[in-house]
Amino acid sequence: MKKRIPFQIILLFIFCVYQTNAQVAISTNGAAPDPSAMLDIKSNTKGLLPPRMNSASIAAIVNPADGLVVYNTDTKAMQVFNSARGWSSLETIPSGRIFVSDSFPDPLYPITDYDYLGLFFQSNAFRKNLGALVGQWSTRSLGYPEMAITRQFAYTGAATHKVLIIGNAFSGTNGCDSCMTAYDINTDQLTQETTGRVRRYDEFTATTDTTNSRIFIWGGQDSLNFDNPFPNRTFRGGFIYNYITGAKILIDSSASAPAPRNGHGAVWAPAANKLLIFCGLPYEFPSPGITNTCFGYNPTSNTWSPLASFPLTARKNAITLFDGSDRVIVWGGNDVSNNVKYYDGAVYTISTNSWSVMSALNAPNRIISNGSWTGADMLVSSPNINQSAYDYKAWKYNLATNTWSLLPDIPHTYNGKTPIMTYGHLWNGTNMFQLSYLIPGTSPLPSIMWSYSFGTNSWTALPGIILGYFDIKPVQAANAVLFHSSQGFAYRYDPTTGSSAIYQVQDQNFHYYKKK
Repeated sequence: MKKRIPFQIILLFIFCVYQTNAQVAISTNGAAPDPSAMLDIKSNTKGLLPPRMNSASIAAIVNPADGLVVYNTDTKAMQVFNSARGWSSLETIPSGRIFVSDSFPDPLYPITDYDYLGLFFQSNAFRKNLGALVGQWSTRSLGYPEMAITRQFAYTGAATHKVLIIGNAFSGTNGCDSCMTAYDINTDQLTQETTGRVRRYDEFTATTDTTNSRIFIWGGQDSLNFDNPFPNRTFRGGFIYNYITGAKILIDSSASAPAPRNGHGAVWAPAANKLLIFCGLPYEFPSPGITNTCFGYNPTSNTWSPLASFPLTARKNAITLFDGSDRVIVWGGNDVSNNVKYYDGAVYTISTNSWSVMSALNAPNRIISNGSWTGADMLVSSPNINQSAYDYKAWKYNLATNTWSLLPDIPHTYNGKTPIMTYGHLWNGTNMFQLSYLIPGTSPLPSIMWSYSFGTNSWTALPGIILGYFDIKPVQAANAVLFHSSQGFAYRYDPTTGSSAIYQVQDQNFHYYKKK
């Protein structure tokens, strides 16, 4: 039995294609082809799309016929083949027109269609509009002489909107020895807190519990004495500081408490009502050690209890991040001498008191100084591969899938100069900020801040600060980002103010091409 062709298909064919005397028309109105055309295409909404190939694929076409047409994805132009000339662009550019490029060779100007005329170098004369660098920095002196050193930051939350700068300044009788300074974001003022001497020098933790308006300050090295900088290298336990009332309560340091240590990690876990301490360096002069032990402190009962030990090599200075719920990431770190670096980690589940080892696939193998938590991912960046080789890498670790992935490289140049990454970045709730300074430059060195967006998967430039010292520590406080250097100054970046176009002098190379 013969199959019948549906009448609708016959009508559609007649409607779309009209053929007579071997002429063909493709249209939506059934119009006849123009008498002069073998193929006549009519449309008000669509175009003709030829084959699209890169230069290598076009060159690989075997025995191309004269008149063969393709679109070159490298040169961004239609090309036609002629046996006498080979492939050439279908352009209306007149012969002899000059083009300028910042690179050689440039695929937009292939040697088949352009003559290369050479390079022109212009020094210290080219003014380039860098565009609006959004945001503005403000600087506040902490009142310390130039020997002010290591500190920790703690943000008190939206209710009080302060950043507490905690730690030691060994500057003799002229400075603030072992004090705590409060920067009030609302009033833009600096004041001294009422704690008295904090007595902390290095590698301690300052962990904030904003619900109860308190900070757990624990571990670390005792404050330095200006006349005798290393008095027995003793270490202390810690205390709880209430930043509303100014009350200071000592944390239990009895035999049940962990040995005093520095370089440990600490998080406050509200659901468990515990301060959690991970790894670190128990240190009693002159015999240092290192540990993978972990403890939990209950401030209600003022008691300590041991946790499951970290399952990998004992270490200090590991990145320690809380997911805000039930898990803690402990990754990286180094040995007691700081010479051996670790590029592995594990995740601690609070409710089950258990560990799971993190994937090592695609994990960083660089020196990593700090990490940021986005709510789903841990972000890390690398200032250098080793002490003399700079790097521009950033990664993210997804806690749910236990996977690492590499982010786009942090830009290698800005305004003709090479940025060097500083030790410190942060996540401000929407973007990752990475500070860097520029070389070559003057002293103090200028800087630029890079902002990474997950939405665009790209980096953009933001204003930097003039850095006199590069030990930068970031803290995120609502809409303000504050960095602190070790020379007694606090730097606050506000992304909502002060944007303007910037013009700077720049050396530039120009490559000239002439249309054949």
